[in-house]
Amino acid sequence: DVGEDRAPPALGRTAFSCLLPAERLLPGGHAVRIEAAANSGQRVAATFYLKVQDSLVDGPPWRPRHKMPLAEIRSAERVLAALNWHPNIALLIGIGETDAEVDAARRTFESLRRQAYEAWHAVVLRRGRAVPESCAKRLLADVSDMAHRIDVLLDAPPAAQLATLVDHGRHDRPADMIGVLLAGDTLGCDALLEAAVAAGLAGSADLFYSDELRVSPASGNYEAFFKPQWSPELLATTNYIGRFWCALPQLFARARATAGEWLQFGDYDLVLRCTEAAAGVHHIPRLLCQRGRSQLDHPDQERAALRRAVARRAEAAEIVDGSVPGHHRIARPIAKNPLVSIIIPTCAAGAHIKTCIESLRARTAYRNFEIICVENIPADRGRWKRWLAQNADRVIAARQPFNWSVFNNAAAAEAAGDVLVFLNDDIEIVEEGWLEALLEHAQRPEIGVVGARLLYPDRSVQHAGIFWTPRGGRHAFRGMTETAPGYFGLALAERNVLAVTGACMAMRRDEFAAAGGFDERHAIVNNDVDFCLRCWERGRRVVWTPYATLIHHEAASRAGLGDRFDETAFAARWGHLLAQGDPFYHPLLNRERDDYAYDLEAAELVHPGRPLIDRARVRAILAVKLDHIGDFLTAIPALRRLRQAFPAARLHLLAPARGAALRDLAPEVDEIIEFEFFFADSRLGQRDLATEDFAVLQQRLAPCRFDLAIDLRKALETRHILRLTGAPWLAGFDSNGQFPWLDIALEWERDPRGVRKRAAVSDDLLRLADAVAAAAEPEPEAMSARFGRRGGGGRAPARPRRLVCVHPGVGTPIRQWPVRYFAELIDRLVRAWDVAVVLIGQADEARIAAEIVAAVERPERVRSLVGELALSDLPAFLAGADLFVGNNSGPHHLAAGLGVPTVGIHSGTVDAREWGPVGPNAVAVRRNMACSPCYLADAAQCRRGVACLTELRPSDVYTVCERVLAASVS
Repeated sequence: DVGEDRAPPALGRTAFSCLLPAERLLPGGHAVRIEAAANSGQRVAATFYLKVQDSLVDGPPWRPRHKMPLAEIRSAERVLAALNWHPNIALLIGIGETDAEVDAARRTFESLRRQAYEAWHAVVLRRGRAVPESCAKRLLADVSDMAHRIDVLLDAPPAAQLATLVDHGRHDRPADMIGVLLAGDTLGCDALLEAAVAAGLAGSADLFYSDELRVSPASGNYEAFFKPQWSPELLATTNYIGRFWCALPQLFARARATAGEWLQFGDYDLVLRCTEAAAGVHHIPRLLCQRGRSQLDHPDQERAALRRAVARRAEAAEIVDGSVPGHHRIARPIAKNPLVSIIIPTCAAGAHIKTCIESLRARTAYRNFEIICVENIPADRGRWKRWLAQNADRVIAARQPFNWSVFNNAAAAEAAGDVLVFLNDDIEIVEEGWLEALLEHAQRPEIGVVGARLLYPDRSVQHAGIFWTPRGGRHAFRGMTETAPGYFGLALAERNVLAVTGACMAMRRDEFAAAGGFDERHAIVNNDVDFCLRCWERGRRVVWTPYATLIHHEAASRAGLGDRFDETAFAARWGHLLAQGDPFYHPLLNRERDDYAYDLEAAELVHPGRPLIDRARVRAILAVKLDHIGDFLTAIPALRRLRQAFPAARLHLLAPARGAALRDLAPEVDEIIEFEFFFADSRLGQRDLATEDFAVLQQRLAPCRFDLAIDLRKALETRHILRLTGAPWLAGFDSNGQFPWLDIALEWERDPRGVRKRAAVSDDLLRLADAVAAAAEPEPEAMSARFGRRGGGGRAPARPRRLVCVHPGVGTPIRQWPVRYFAELIDRLVRAWDVAVVLIGQADEARIAAEIVAAVERPERVRSLVGELALSDLPAFLAGADLFVGNNSGPHHLAAGLGVPTVGIHSGTVDAREWGPVGPNAVAVRRNMACSPCYLADAAQCRRGVACLTELRPSDVYTVCERVLAASVS
């Protein structure tokens, strides 16, 4: 709908419709042009931007998970068992004094009930002036099954240490981890499990935080906040740690965290104190929580928390408001009035150097600076040589071809300042406080480099820090308007970044010298990134600040020079580090855009094996049977099968009153809930039910807390009722993928005219019930026992290091993960895990194996048995591996069936849920492609260059391998 404000006057308000081929509706954006003709014959056109997003997204990464396959839970439990780490997790839950807070706390409790990890208890503390005595009773009224896990402390002593308070009345086992929540926060079902695994794997870290769903200060809407890794400068701007976070009790003790201070000064104060005392802060890159309130603390509390932090650090600073709600700025005074050497290489292109120097002198508030220009001006521009000599404090002549690194190093050697600011000559000063904003960070010993916000001449953003992608560096938020806050306000927030642009970067002279100056092999680009990485390598932080804002007439001085740098040297020095991903750019954010948009096709894990459902946790089942008497009778065998499969669960039936009248025919049913969906007279069809009718039904069903709901009707009209039940696991018939949210589904063949059926409807319903029962059954042990997996006769002899078996080939090229990716993955596994690697495959895959061996950095750790192992010998050999990694091919099915920890790398040609490796320790990794499964046989037919594999990066696969290796037996 173009609307009157955009449509030509001749048409007025006009609606256009456009039908696009389905294969072109890919996630992201599309420019669509519509042409139309008015009755008068006038032709007009309208262009608009079409954003495509899957409206059926339900679960990670967009919101916390409310269910997870039991096979996945068992996989994480094996990691914990291998680590001998089963922490008891205590949860501090703050609550206010209102009835609304009590209702909010119940939502929090419900999320605790769903936790896959069960070793937890909670302590509720008040966060108001007074909480009535009846508060505890109201809180626990609906959670009698969990009451033994929850302590409500209405009057905790203010001086009580949080580290000891969480063990109130629990003498059997103290807390090993402490998590912090407020009433209304809801955890994903995997939150505590992921926190436990992260704490077990993270080495010296003692504070852990996850991603969250929360109200964005930028948009005012609930959005998924995919956070950076530990970013002290961002935390000094806003409490980005947010939810969910937890820490070891020893850290709370070191921070001297008390109940009174938490309740008085809030979450921000507690986070700041704990991070200051932490041995290490670890980010869990998973969305584990939905925040219950937009702001955890009152703004006054936040400012007080920052003032207390500044005082603890003995800093003289002022706390002022930031540019986004909930953001602040620690404004530090400049100590000792240091001399600043501003170094500007120039060739006097386009007279930009004149604008640069004149605006610098006219609009810079901080006056203790010198301007050093490296003059690379051609001989035919003599007047500019003379102008520069008259207006710069010092000029250094450079006659060789332009080399940004060489020129700046030469000037730095002659600079007198304690602080160096490297500036391009196409920079224009527009705000007088820019230099002080750089100096306040550059003077801090823990900071290596400081960068500024650069705007294009039209005042749109050119640079807000550099983030790294597999294709190189990108300028954050490029193209956004000057005042746009960006993703969660990050476009206007001081924060840590991997690198900043050399067009404006500041540092102390001693830091520049310690880092070795700029690498002169990088003449035009990546010299700035290389320097920032060397500072980062030395333990210094790189800071980007929006409070130093400059205009950048980008590339005006080096137009036509190209992006020259020593690519080989850069890759050799930083390739392995950068392959791990940018620590300040989340892997679930789009690597092809600058605006921190979500990656709608991010890598994901698939656990294809059984069990899906934990039978022991199915306590209430709802069978939906909302049709007529004859239909009710056909469902009785299926109800009987459900009772047999889940004997300990209560079985409820949602049925019309006429079905309830026949209850005696179905003794398996514990309770019938009546609901009229169809008229009793089948000729009248479906009742005209309003939204309010379904809302009332949802309210009636909620107290039952169903764990499983199944619709015992083949036709589709009632299927949406399942989503009102509150049950995490849903089963029913589907047709052509109309209900992708069904966890267990059988295909309904519909009722095509003239096509005869092959089974009675009761048999079809029984098959659905059998499928539900099978989802709770473990995978049969097929092959592992025969070959002595885990210490039997088929296991390889004792060896000094773990064995990783890799199958890099595949029969169908469109399923072939790039060979160089296998080499990168092997390099990282060898470095991190000290493994030995064996390549397997058929003789015709020998070329692939040879390329890998030639590409890896330690070929002595890689042995190729490609073409040497007979197929009959392969099972016994695989049984001795600690990890198998391979394409979607026969060997990965074999390894999984043997019980070998298996990571299958899957393209989008088929669905990994259908063809993924099935076994107790097996997982498939794939990209969540909008065009998958495509069932293409030839890569040349793929319009997207097989992006399902080429954009599935080694870092994505390594993360999975790391976790699987941690669960393997040494």
